[in-house]
Amino acid sequence: LQVKLTSTVNAKFAISTGVSKLGTGAAIYLGYNVILGVISGTGIACYGISCRNSTSAYTYNAYIHNNIIYDFVNGSNVCLGLYTLGGTASWNIYCYNNTIQNCYYGYIQGDANVAFTAKNCIAQDCTDGFNGTFTSSDYNCSDITSDAPGANSQTGEVVFQDEANDDFHLGSTDTVARNNGVTNPGSGLFYHDIDDQIRTGIGARD
Repeated sequence: LQVKLTSTVNAKFAISTGVSKLGTGAAIYLGYNVILGVISGTGIACYGISCRNSTSAYTYNAYIHNNIIYDFVNGSNVCLGLYTLGGTASWNIYCYNNTIQNCYYGYIQGDANVAFTAKNCIAQDCTDGFNGTFTSSDYNCSDITSDAPGANSQTGEVVFQDEANDDFHLGSTDTVARNNGVTNPGSGLFYHDIDDQIRTGIGARD
């Protein structure tokens, strides 16, 4: 799925989980999406993917994998690539093999009711790539020092195939993300990349 969010106003969503009619323990799968933000004017608090609070004190599980989210940025106005907030509900977020580029915030664990696991995730050219507390997270990548969670995570500039034209395949000369991911972060769930190829690196596209 390709989604383009164009907004000049506040609080707009490319993809948002509506959970008010789901029972506790419900599983939500969000994968294989390319999500572009075109945010201008007074646009602020615009989101690529949002898993937000529910008025019910339920527990939800979200599997967010193989997505590319980019250009959720509008100067100093805060826009967000992937945002999670528990509120009354509790969320277990399993975030595997996503690439977020040129967003004000990349990945956000919004409050204590969100247990956020990130593996094989890239944040590049963001003001803040990974914001919050990330549990059991590793093999991620950011171009900001001490940003990506995990002992085996990488810091550096990823070489994409053609970043200027929004081709976020890992470039053949990349050494930051390529061959530095964990092969099967989702225990058999997401072994392939967004192009349905067996992956060798971090991010949505190898």
